[in-house]
Amino acid sequence: MAATLVNNIPHFIGGSSTTYNYNGIAYNKSGGISPHKIDFYYRKGTFQKTFNSQLPMDLRELASVNDSIKYIYGGMGNNQRVSNKILKLHWF
Repeated sequence: MAATLVNNIPHFIGGSSTTYNYNGIAYNKSGGISPHKIDFYYRKGTFQKTFNSQLPMDLRELASVNDSIKYIYGGMGNNQRVSNKILKLHWF
């Protein structure tokens, strides 16, 4: 996953609720894992944001243009496919 600040709030991007090995297979032997979330961590709890496109998991880095525009690249998508896409994330 990648991490960034938006409005001085930490955001962790591109994870999964199930832990997995480098190959995208769950440690609990349930099979392949699909990516699905962005988490915001506030002092009083955790909230999630949904973007229009499917976000990859296993991200290595994030590029920050400003406080509301970020780019993620690479990672792993569904069916353990490595991605070469660049995705723009925009917070309003």
